[in-house]
Amino acid sequence: MDTSIKTILIATYILLPTLTCDGCMPAPTHIDRETVLSRNNPVVTAADPLASLSVGNGHLATTVDVTGMQTYIQFYRDGVPLTTMSDWGWHSFPNTQHLTKAETERTMRFGHRDHDEVYAIENKQGGRPQAATTYFRVNPHRLNLGTIGLRLTDRNGREIALDQLGDIRQEQHLYDGHITSHFTADNHQVDVITACRLDRDAMLYQIKSPLLSQRQASICIRFSYPTGQHADDANDWCTPHDSPPILTTRPPSSA
Repeated sequence: MDTSIKTILIATYILLPTLTCDGCMPAPTHIDRETVLSRNNPVVTAADPLASLSVGNGHLATTVDVTGMQTYIQFYRDGVPLTTMSDWGWHSFPNTQHLTKAETERTMRFGHRDHDEVYAIENKQGGRPQAATTYFRVNPHRLNLGTIGLRLTDRNGREIALDQLGDIRQEQHLYDGHITSHFTADNHQVDVITACRLDRDAMLYQIKSPLLSQRQASICIRFSYPTGQHADDANDWCTPHDSPPILTTRPPSSA
């Protein structure tokens, strides 16, 4: 018998019992995914402009501070800002000069390709071409859909500053995506659960605190105008809205 055939037959004889013997196969190991993920949950115990947390559903996401909401936006504006954005919320500034995309383009011909090709370029020579380049680079841009935070006051009606909060502990639960936030304000406990619905683009907040019944805690909803800038918090609080937002109530517990 040829030597190569002997080698194949011997290898087959050795491997077959291994493949067909159930006792030789290791038992499948069950992975407790919730436990594996939970041991890596981010935990925040102090306010940090680079340690804000986000929740979302793939189409909508919001970023919150240590209160579980967007309460102290100025503290976070130069870090990871507190915004709510989506893949459907876009905005464009008015095109008052009636600029066109054609004004950003230039026709070029390269030696190895015997035809004209049109490219959008960055015009720097001033006039309408440069204005068009700037306009279409900025527009459209994502829109901060709104800022939802807490307004916290002490027993004398003075607003509570971020550095007056105590006993901060915030955890992002990776297994189901929600955030739990605990802190004290004016010596009272506040607990907030933050989540995003999976079946629709909507945020959910559950707030528990005696400050609510004492009227020392209330919900503050603000809408900013976009900035159109590249690396800021996307909030222009100085420019007035052309169309102020309208709040539609659907009692008893939603808006």
